[in-house]
Amino acid sequence: MPARVTNDWVLSRLDRFYPIHRLAFARLLNVLRRDFDGDLDAMLVLLTLSLGTQRANWRGALLEGADSSAPTRLTNTASIAEATGIPRESVRRKLQWMESKGWIVRDENNQWAPTARAAEDLRDGTMETVNFIRAIGAAVIAEIDGPDDPGA
Repeated sequence: MPARVTNDWVLSRLDRFYPIHRLAFARLLNVLRRDFDGDLDAMLVLLTLSLGTQRANWRGALLEGADSSAPTRLTNTASIAEATGIPRESVRRKLQWMESKGWIVRDENNQWAPTARAAEDLRDGTMETVNFIRAIGAAVIAEIDGPDDPGA
């Protein structure tokens, strides 16, 4: 078992890992594209906005409707535009769209934060993310455990 999974370790096994990644990633992007009405930039905006959210219980928040309160570093439109490279006006429109869906809220200082409604409405994407992580994790575990017994 490797002490660390380094880039070199992954690259030396890319012929095995990449096909698994490609299929799982395509499935994930397809679900996200559907959930965001074809606008993957909007998905990137929400992801960037949510990076400030800290939770001890992500499973509860994303899948079980647990209390949505969490310390959050709120984010403004300009910082999201800078972080994503998406023009500020485009970010503003995407934020307004997500606000109209109830996925984000803005405070009195024009700072944005995700809502529990976003987790609820985007649950299919969360589950496909779980599938993506599972596929990659299973490939790594299989590599670490060694090849299957050819005689089995």
